[in-house]
Amino acid sequence: MKDNRPVFKTIRNSAIIKNPILFEAIGLCPVVAIAHSLKLAVFLAVVSAVELIICEVLASKFLKNVRRYWRVALYTIFGVALIFPTMYVVDRMFPNISANFGVYLPLMAVNSLIALHCERVAVKNDVKTSLIDAVSSSLSYGVVAIIVGLLRELLANGTIWNHSLNIPFR
Repeated sequence: MKDNRPVFKTIRNSAIIKNPILFEAIGLCPVVAIAHSLKLAVFLAVVSAVELIICEVLASKFLKNVRRYWRVALYTIFGVALIFPTMYVVDRMFPNISANFGVYLPLMAVNSLIALHCERVAVKNDVKTSLIDAVSSSLSYGVVAIIVGLLRELLANGTIWNHSLNIPFR
């Protein structure tokens, strides 16, 4: 029988003990600035997850023998390579979301969450451990962002996903 304790330990550390927003305050600025509705919070969570997962797996696979100062620059290049096509697609398909993201979508290319997790986990572990860390960190980041977006939309507008709930307070 296979021992799953290292997997659960990685998930616990990444998602709960070292929750990017709640305990490390990393990536807090985009959540505060962007997640004022459930729709924007979900989009922020998805973009952040895709970027973190891809960057962390690439760092684990290819950057272990690269000097640290070069690795940090490469994380930025990975981020830019992922965010700019995302910006183009969002701008073309979802102009309202693009307008709400403003400067924060391009700034996600240099997200400190990426550099921290790549340096802390990816370059020190195998691809599987890095992937588990990236997924669990992304999920915990996304959960907090979605809760913030949901509460802000509900309390400010009395809506969820732009559907009115006809609640008596705002």
